[in-house]
Amino acid sequence: LLSVLNVGIPLRSVGFFGPAYEGAYALTGNETMSVWHWDSAQKVSDVGGYGLRGMLSDVVGNAGWKSAVASIGMNTDDAASAVEYLVGCTWSVIDEVSATSMQMPSVVSSPALHLLAGNSHGDGFVFRMDADQIKPIMHLKGGHKGCIRDFCWVNGNDNNGSTNRLITGGEDARLCEWDFSGKEHSTPKSRDERGRPISGRSA
Repeated sequence: LLSVLNVGIPLRSVGFFGPAYEGAYALTGNETMSVWHWDSAQKVSDVGGYGLRGMLSDVVGNAGWKSAVASIGMNTDDAASAVEYLVGCTWSVIDEVSATSMQMPSVVSSPALHLLAGNSHGDGFVFRMDADQIKPIMHLKGGHKGCIRDFCWVNGNDNNGSTNRLITGGEDARLCEWDFSGKEHSTPKSRDERGRPISGRSA
């Protein structure tokens, strides 16, 4: 036994982050998030406590969201923007794409802790969770018709250069592939040419 982190709430997921993976994050069934230094068992932050979803919703609903953050996907009702649940976190390098310059991504050269959240309308929201601020990165829309339940980040290289993609799976039986690399910012790859979900199951 190396360390005991007393979160005090039933856990949903735990992961590690940081240059030496010295940090740990904990997401709970109450849709809260805490950040820890696992070796010393010291809590670093409650990240908004029980008000985290409201805090994230305020970021999403901020008037500067559209000008500061790029959106991937089809147009949807802007009213469907409140964050209702947390999906998960990742320690990754994610291209930050300006909404005014979709073909010229500004790449963060070092990894950072990112949070994926969503709502029942199928929207997803990616936030960079820095120590002193929560920065909105991307609004994923038009891919899912229901809650997003899992995800996988894909960083690497393909024949056309670097790839920076997010795969999401939802309660609507869809798998959606989102491209953050600046090469494809139209609609998510959630259907084949005949309009069926990639998973092969009807939604």
